[in-house]
Amino acid sequence: MPLHIHIEHLIVEGAPFAPSDGPAFRAALERELSALASSSDASGWATAQRTSVKAAAIAPAQPSVTTWAADSARSLFNSLTPPVC
Repeated sequence: MPLHIHIEHLIVEGAPFAPSDGPAFRAALERELSALASSSDASGWATAQRTSVKAAAIAPAQPSVTTWAADSARSLFNSLTPPVC
């Protein structure tokens, strides 16, 4: 089952990096989301399109673009996946 995630607008508040780090953040976020999606069974996912998703707040231990992106991806991914029953 193909999985398509389109992020039109992502708000990251309190991140300790500059706007110029945006491309690095985006690349790291995409890598982590791809890794998470490829390692999970998407068959139970809802097929409906969502207009917005609110992911849980994160507090990375290391203030780096890569760490923030990876933690953000995991939070976002967890908000998209159905609960395990």
